[in-house]
Amino acid sequence: TILYLAGANIFDPFLVGRLARASRVTPSRVLQRIHVSRAFTCHQMARLVTDCLASAIERYGARWVILSGPLETLYDESVPDQEAVRLFHAMRLALQRLAQQDMQILCVSPLPAMASTARRGFLAALRGQANRAITVRETDGGIWLHEQETAGSPCWTIPRAVWNRL
Repeated sequence: TILYLAGANIFDPFLVGRLARASRVTPSRVLQRIHVSRAFTCHQMARLVTDCLASAIERYGARWVILSGPLETLYDESVPDQEAVRLFHAMRLALQRLAQQDMQILCVSPLPAMASTARRGFLAALRGQANRAITVRETDGGIWLHEQETAGSPCWTIPRAVWNRL
């Protein structure tokens, strides 16, 4: 079971279905095991992470949490810097507690747009507490992935022909 928190309002059940079929699994079987919650504001995302996530993990017996765009809502310019920083720290602490309980957490976050000085460090702080950080980039040849550790860290490429079939 996977809990999927969408801060960037991105969840594509059709892609999940295509990946399931490519793995020779019935799409409905996979989709039934994914529970999606969407956050449209930073306050909603912070509440999902700090107040709701632990009980949802217990209720569904989840072993995985995917946070898609967890920082997107924090970059909203209508939210004062001080409030965004407070919410980010609360979210980071809640995620840290879950990780210490052996919960597998995957955060998928695009590079921030021009964020204020107070918010520029959010992605680096999130990356700093991660066990692994992988940069994903689209190239002419396909999708390129590079693990961020050392110069000799692993790299992978998903050829465009394979990606386009998904």
